[in-house]
Amino acid sequence: MVQWTPAPQQAHPATATPTLAEYVREAARQLTFGGWRVTQQQVDPAAPWHLAAAKGAKWRVVQILLPGTGAGERHAERLRLGVAALVPAKFGTMEQWLAHLQPGGRIVFGIDILSGHAWHTAFTGAHDLVARFEPAPGAVAPSAVAPGR
Repeated sequence: MVQWTPAPQQAHPATATPTLAEYVREAARQLTFGGWRVTQQQVDPAAPWHLAAAKGAKWRVVQILLPGTGAGERHAERLRLGVAALVPAKFGTMEQWLAHLQPGGRIVFGIDILSGHAWHTAFTGAHDLVARFEPAPGAVAPSAVAPGR
């Protein structure tokens, strides 16, 4: 796993269990805080990935897994992410973020990065990433919560 220093955040109310949408929103906030521009956001549990973000020519495609996801399901979801995202290491990363809710309601993520070398066979070029992960013309890009909120 990669060492991650989370952005400062407000604790989630300890009495409620966060939804996938809340975990995705927090992940988007952390990406934005780290200087990444979130270009797409999906909260559908059936989606193979939930966030796409760009920084310069690099991309991060993130799949959020809820707390308590078993090892077998994590492996199956990792395969689904790799097949759906197809991001070669040269152009960015495909990441699986396992959500954790700490005592007091703080949301943190354990990050697992897929090897981009295993998925590059169907890749057609950097323009392919832009076409798949940038918002469609006229579409409004998702907005993450501003850092520090």
